[in-house]
Amino acid sequence: MILHTEGSVWGRMLKAEEIRKQLRSWSQEDLLTLYTQTYRRLPKDVKEDIDTLILEGMPSGKRQASRTTAAPAVDLEALTEKIDVFLELAQDGYYFSPNRTVSKKERANWRFTVKGFIKALRSVPETQKENYRTATLYLIRIYQIMGHACSFYTFASQDPFHAVGYASQTACFEELTRQVLQTNCDHDLIAAYLKAACAGDNDTETLNRQIHGVIYQLFPPDMLRNVILPIAQEVFAPIRNLYKARYKETNSLMITDEEIRAHAAYDSFVWMIAETLHRLDGWETMYRFIKEEHPETEAEVSLYIMLQYYTRSDEEFVALYEQGVKDHIKPRESLTADYQACKAHLS
Repeated sequence: MILHTEGSVWGRMLKAEEIRKQLRSWSQEDLLTLYTQTYRRLPKDVKEDIDTLILEGMPSGKRQASRTTAAPAVDLEALTEKIDVFLELAQDGYYFSPNRTVSKKERANWRFTVKGFIKALRSVPETQKENYRTATLYLIRIYQIMGHACSFYTFASQDPFHAVGYASQTACFEELTRQVLQTNCDHDLIAAYLKAACAGDNDTETLNRQIHGVIYQLFPPDMLRNVILPIAQEVFAPIRNLYKARYKETNSLMITDEEIRAHAAYDSFVWMIAETLHRLDGWETMYRFIKEEHPETEAEVSLYIMLQYYTRSDEEFVALYEQGVKDHIKPRESLTADYQACKAHLS
């Protein structure tokens, strides 16, 4: 018998509803013939799943849904134990230098290990709320170790995000952000997420504002205001206090890795919060926040960054420039030229 639908279907696969419509008029004998012929063409692993349905009977939609959500996709407890060990060893350099703890083969295959972890964690069903949250937290930690590997000898590759299959670090962070948005976005999870975004390391192709841009793009305004901003300010507070106490008031040089990383985390959080305020309440709130955070000695540099990277229209550029001049900031010549061009364009 020939299976067809109204109109031409050549050159495309039949849709499920089209198949159901046609098969309703078939006899049982024809259906059995079609099934057995189709069964012979199935690969072995698919046949095994079909055999289970044949022997146990086709469950109802309700029972099928129950069976799907009741059984976890992975043994999450065992998986997270493996990831804990992996992250600790990677952080301590065991996946880079020759040692007796991690074999040469394991060190060479680190990217396949990480890809396996990511795949398993992302397979946890969203309906399993607590497991899904745990999987998301571990995806955040994996993102952090890959960022760490961009600045420190951690794996055989110094380009870890590409090594595990991502087009860029930003693409990896975007995937992570979409996963975070599917959770209930509780305080601790968002705090960990923001630390990864603002206090982590980036590869040589990725700027902080590209990572921050993913947050502004994917989180709706109400979540930016009520979730992201207050938790970011809370996480930022101890970083700010430490930075101000140790480096700004004493005017000491930042020479150790810890000091340099503290400065980078402070700076990243400042601009992330500033741009969030900008998007929610306008350039004035961004300007006031930056003015409070940065000393007068950095006022011109701060104004330059705001004008070059954070203004979104000629009107904003002109207003922000004029506010800076009003506050006795002397902009560099290139900004003055841009200001004059914007004024001319608006007039």
